[in-house]
Amino acid sequence: MAELKLMVVTPEQTLLDCQSESVIVPLIDGLMGFLPGHAPMIGRLGPGVMKVQQGGTTKRYFLEGGFVQMDRNVLSVLTNIAIPVEQLKVADLQARLKTLDRETPATPAEKLAHQRQLSQTKAMLRAASVSAA
Repeated sequence: MAELKLMVVTPEQTLLDCQSESVIVPLIDGLMGFLPGHAPMIGRLGPGVMKVQQGGTTKRYFLEGGFVQMDRNVLSVLTNIAIPVEQLKVADLQARLKTLDRETPATPAEKLAHQRQLSQTKAMLRAASVSAA
């Protein structure tokens, strides 16, 4: 069976550089799946879980957002955050949400940063909760 090359890159590292059978990514407007031979495309990622099928097993990664490009059987995922879902701890994320709920940002910039942290933590909690169930 043909495979596609998957590259997941964050500002700090290349998290994945491997062959996979299929990949599902969270776009801003829904999930999109990729198989070998997929047509070239570029898309904007939303926060959510990327599923990577390799050798009959599925690995899951939380992505904050970013971009995805498919070209010549190479799927490139560029994101600020990519974390294996099993590393996300529900209790830690719930504690982080409580801390964020108690904070009261003063400036517009602080409010924007606070909202971004809140949204990201909630998305991570959803990913971790599905994994824990």
